[in-house]
Amino acid sequence: MEAAVRSSEICSQEYKLLKGAKGHILFLKAELESMHVFLKKISDTEQPDEQDKHWAKEVRELSYDIEDSVSEFMLRVERKSYAASHKDSWIS
Repeated sequence: MEAAVRSSEICSQEYKLLKGAKGHILFLKAELESMHVFLKKISDTEQPDEQDKHWAKEVRELSYDIEDSVSEFMLRVERKSYAASHKDSWIS
């Protein structure tokens, strides 16, 4: 019975976390799509000027940073979920 309550609490906490993150994820998705369109536009340009080249470099680096942050977030969520689901399991 205690395990069922613990599992329910874990699921509830994870749901709240994921629900709260959904808006941020949708925002980042839209930003990454805009970045992709910009980078495609620049790559299709025959002679981009120096400012366009600079912005393309900055946007590319920012998109990598966003991707790294999302990956790190997902790893943390998975670790916490795993740890919470296996907490005290060796006692049971």
